[in-house]
Amino acid sequence: MGKIFCIHPIDPTTNFLRKRLIKGLKKSLSDKMYVLEIGANQREHDSSLRVIQKATSDDLIIFLGHGGSDYWQGAAEYNYDGSVSNGIEKYIDKSNIEVLADKKIISFSCNSTEKLGELAIENGAITFWGFGDIPTDYNSIFFEDKPFERGRARFKGELINSLKLSIFRGIQDHLTFEQTFLYFKLRINKSHSDLILNHKGFKGNRKVGELLFSVKNEMKLFGDKKALLLI
Repeated sequence: MGKIFCIHPIDPTTNFLRKRLIKGLKKSLSDKMYVLEIGANQREHDSSLRVIQKATSDDLIIFLGHGGSDYWQGAAEYNYDGSVSNGIEKYIDKSNIEVLADKKIISFSCNSTEKLGELAIENGAITFWGFGDIPTDYNSIFFEDKPFERGRARFKGELINSLKLSIFRGIQDHLTFEQTFLYFKLRINKSHSDLILNHKGFKGNRKVGELLFSVKNEMKLFGDKKALLLI
């Protein structure tokens, strides 16, 4: 039976992933799931890379954190003014992308559809599910020209719940990446409909729905779409 390796570089701006997604998956898949929470030091990053390298084609790698078009960002610590005080800027990029060879990956990080997905496949990865922009930072969601905290919380809740249920369904029902990918899209469509039809008193529903649709439309699968999520 394959294992799930959940990679989460520690960063206060992504704590919601640990609280909502990782804990939810562990509750249902504890016998299969291994969580690597990485501190802001080189030793822990190097140790986690060795774990990833030893994973097999039966396993699933889930990365949860920040990133760019061609890299995953490492853990970070921040000063009071928001500047980074300590951390690893690039955890996996073109210099060490070969650790993903023969791996199946869900990359829940911003803009991994631009270059990183293709780069991973070119260097031997089996399947790579990438995302585009995922606007979860405080200043990334606005409504009526103001930071939209209530909408941001709802957006994150709907998005993470849909992803959690999709991964769980994909593993329990032995679905392929393509089937799980399409199921996630269906969950987002349902969330959008529910927001518009059943919560009319919340003025920002249309904005939240637009953001969910944007995330759904910017996702992309690379490599073998027929590969099972977990063997």
